[in-house]
Amino acid sequence: MSISTMWAAKRSKRRSRRCECTAGSSPVAASPLTTRKKPQPGPSNLFNMITKRLTMKGLMVRDYLDRQGEFEKEVGGYVRAGKVKNKETVVEGIDQAVRAFLGLFEGTNIGKMVVKVA
Repeated sequence: MSISTMWAAKRSKRRSRRCECTAGSSPVAASPLTTRKKPQPGPSNLFNMITKRLTMKGLMVRDYLDRQGEFEKEVGGYVRAGKVKNKETVVEGIDQAVRAFLGLFEGTNIGKMVVKVA
């Protein structure tokens, strides 16, 4: 469970709902490439979720591919106007690619991890 998920659950109002779609950016369990220990299964703050009667639902973008055109039409204007900002971590140089890759598993990036090579 990501830090933002734990933070949100702690500060959620009773009977609130939460939508989680961060699997790509969540901390990854231990692997031979990292020193991170394998986390315990399930949310670390399950007690908060239960006592506040929270509802948490996972989703995947592909669940809504039939609405892609609608999304592009609505959000495209915001993007073109500069009202939508994305966060990314930029690492300079191909020689830093391995460090950037390992950073994905260690949670050192914010948003996308980009290796700038030119």
